Amino acid sequence: MAASPPPRESSFAGVQLSLFQRFLYNTADERDKLSNTIEFWDAVPKYFVSRKEMHNLRTTDGFLLKIKRTFQYGGRSFTVRIRPARLTDAQGREQEFYPSAREELVEDALRKIAAEQNHGFYEDAPENSRSGVVFSLHLLRKELAKRGHTLSYQQVTEALDVLSDASIEIFTSEGKSFLRSSILPNIVGVKLTDLKNDPKARWYADFCPLVTESIRAMTYRQFDYHNMMQHTSQLARWLHKRLAHNYTNASYMTPYECLFSSVKRDSGLLE
Repeated sequence: MAASPPPRESSFAGVQLSLFQRFLYNTADERDKLSNTIEFWDAVPKYFVSRKEMHNLRTTDGFLLKIKRTFQYGGRSFTVRIRPARLTDAQGREQEFYPSAREELVEDALRKIAAEQNHGFYEDAPENSRSGVVFSLHLLRKELAKRGHTLSYQQVTEALDVLSDASIEIFTSEGKSFLRSSILPNIVGVKLTDLKNDPKARWYADFCPLVTESIRAMTYRQFDYHNMMQHTSQLARWLHKRLAHNYTNASYMTPYECLFSSVKRDSGLLE
């Protein structure tokens, strides 16, 4: 799939992007540790199947079935249905993958890169609002390694393929379709031969429409991205984001209560 290069921004779009990229900080080191978590979108359990589980769920021909998960957000019930990405390896064999912890790390890293000046873009248009990121594989791998997650070029490109090909569909409790999209709906990539000549060749990726809408409506929250990425457990990273969104009245005198049953239902990570 391909996306057109980032469009020219209107004055309104420029302001919205600037607000998304602006953090409250005192030093450059403090700013480097911050990013944004997206309301609702980051609460959708789309990364709950591990690589080991995928191996057990695959049919003999390498394919996977659609899966679904029910969760709650803001007191409402939703269902997410995930169609796996189908990738072809160097030998021409096809195999399917659900988005997993690796893809989640890559999406978070791309959003952090987009929060840096000259790397994010946003267009507010009635017919096609867009947001996304301009990056290189070198820059993406450098960002991941900086946060404690070293991935090879092959692993990063495979993760990008999964993020752009796997389909996410979200339904309301009434069964009405709320969203149908991939995590990165459009990607402009660079061929392997071009990467050998220029490892810093640029890629473009569009974010999911829910991320674009969050930038427009400013329903994202600043959080400690660096410490979140340092957690070795996927569940710990999920809890970190949940607290960033829900614990808005944080204080020593005001506890935040979180039920085990809610964590199991909404994360999908305790099966």
